[in-house]
Amino acid sequence: MKDFSLLNELFLSVMEQPLEELRPVYIGPEPVMESLWALLQELRADFPRIAPIKYNAAYENEADDAIVKRFLGSPIETWFMSEGAWRVWYERLTQMIIVAGLNEAAGNNEFMPVPIGCPESALTPAVALYFLHGLELPYPPFDQSGQKFPEDLQAVSKWLH
Repeated sequence: MKDFSLLNELFLSVMEQPLEELRPVYIGPEPVMESLWALLQELRADFPRIAPIKYNAAYENEADDAIVKRFLGSPIETWFMSEGAWRVWYERLTQMIIVAGLNEAAGNNEFMPVPIGCPESALTPAVALYFLHGLELPYPPFDQSGQKFPEDLQAVSKWLH
């Protein structure tokens, strides 16, 4: 069963009510994918450094801690992650984009619950806390250790949209 305590903390701060007092509405995969893509874009300049690192589950807790710090309002200087944790973050993002895309293709319009009246500014933090924190990868990690990424990823940005 999904742990909603982090979402409760988020919506307590954003909507000033505990999650159990807020009525849910389901959103489809498209807004979830938009949030995930925005987060992935933040890593774009670091793809050549992060993607080739071999995935190591030992960094999952560190990645989870950083997700909590980032999306529950900790100061930016506490968001530090090792390269191994960044690799976990990258893998979770890419795999959840695939899962969301598959749900979109299947016509699943009830992909994620959010409170009615959820502010747009809270959607990406909610997506990160709901889908990325504690994610058990649905697929084996993709080994990109032998791949070369272009140094100038702006030139290939059309591939990333």
